[in-house]
Amino acid sequence: MSGCGRRHRAKHLTLQFLDADGWKGPAAGESMAVCIESPQNQHVRVLLFGPNSTISGTAGSDGEVNGNGVASPVECVVFVPGKFRKVIWLAVKDVIVVADGTTVAFKPSPDQLKTFFRDNPEWKSRLLAAQKMVETCKPAVEQLPQYTKTAHTTTSVLDRVGEEHFSSGSASSAGDEERGDMNPNRNNIRHRTQLFYDSEEEEEEED
Repeated sequence: MSGCGRRHRAKHLTLQFLDADGWKGPAAGESMAVCIESPQNQHVRVLLFGPNSTISGTAGSDGEVNGNGVASPVECVVFVPGKFRKVIWLAVKDVIVVADGTTVAFKPSPDQLKTFFRDNPEWKSRLLAAQKMVETCKPAVEQLPQYTKTAHTTTSVLDRVGEEHFSSGSASSAGDEERGDMNPNRNNIRHRTQLFYDSEEEEEEED
């Protein structure tokens, strides 16, 4: 594929993102979502709300309804098209638009969201609640370390051994005042001596 097509799509997405009045809200068949984590390859895990047609009604097939009669978001994995690559970045707690409940269609800019929340205050409360939910669940999503930290490292043990050696040495020669300026680890460090042999010396040894 030529680079002209990629540049055209990148320019189109950038213009859509920068146009403060270019997005009025999710269209028919589209729904709002909040990113739980950053994209993994071409997929991202989100909290997906019901489609635009059920904004004030009950939830869809998998959704639940809270005490206020509002559909709760459902955690799912959606597809991120390649046109968003290196153009529109998705991060944790970002608000996005999902088409058909499966594919990321658009990411509103902060100015576009401000205009949308001013006209639809109910969406603001729902999305803020979803972002708080993502924030509380964030530590559980983070990857655990693949190693266990040891209790003592080499350097921490080295200082303690040096101090013990220095105390024993100072007890034997208490009158030596110059030991305070010496490195306490001087006797614990062993330098390996490298020996080099010439080919002539090896021949003489063989003879």
